[in-house]
Amino acid sequence: MPIDLELEADSQAKRQLDEKIAVFVPRRNIETWIHYLQGE
Repeated sequence: MPIDLELEADSQAKRQLDEKIAVFVPRRNIETWIHYLQGE
């Protein structure tokens, strides 16, 4: 998993099987794209 590789690259311990980590992925909603495409 990419998170494990990033932790290893940063010399940190990998996630444990019972460890819960939330991963937030920013997304732009459709209204943001409409405003962008309209030049706003």
